[in-house]
Amino acid sequence: MIFLTLIWYADKTFATGYRLSRAGQYAKAYLPLRDSVGLNRFIPLYHDEYAVVLSSLALGAFEAQDATLAGTLAVYSLTENDNALRLSPNNVNFWKSRTKIFYALTTIDSSYLPQAIDALLKAQALSPNDPKISYNLAILYGKLGETDKAVTNLLEAKRLKPNYKDAYYALYIFYKEIKQSTLAKDIIQTYLTTIDSQDSEFKKLVE
Repeated sequence: MIFLTLIWYADKTFATGYRLSRAGQYAKAYLPLRDSVGLNRFIPLYHDEYAVVLSSLALGAFEAQDATLAGTLAVYSLTENDNALRLSPNNVNFWKSRTKIFYALTTIDSSYLPQAIDALLKAQALSPNDPKISYNLAILYGKLGETDKAVTNLLEAKRLKPNYKDAYYALYIFYKEIKQSTLAKDIIQTYLTTIDSQDSEFKKLVE
């Protein structure tokens, strides 16, 4: 009976922290999420959400110029994400969370960016038909300066979701950056011809 009560209370505590986290109230979410993990350490979702909150708090500490606290929270964040993945290694959402955490931490240390890409590649392996993963990989590769890989992933995102407007626009931007104006114009024209001929934003790009 006591065990069941603890499980119930852990769920209730987590629900409170989860709502606060999703509302962007990370400081208030910290205690209930920490407590839910302490009450039941066998639920990977508890660790995952706690990890996301810790990474957000790490950024807050960094912005407040408390590098020591920021570094400590960053380590705790990655540890909690490790715990989530140890319990559920093939959960694509936890790998997406890991990507989000590493990407957030690039504000503190840019060397985290390749690790964000590695995490998202794992997510892609688990969910190869998710166009948003390919799109986000393209954005990360772009930030790393690997334009060819960025373009390849955007083309894949477009293949998976032919009406993916953001992918078309990102291709336009990347083609412009590498001085491929004809390809940039062609990709926008393709969208207008095959998806939405009345898109005013895209029509302006080819005028």
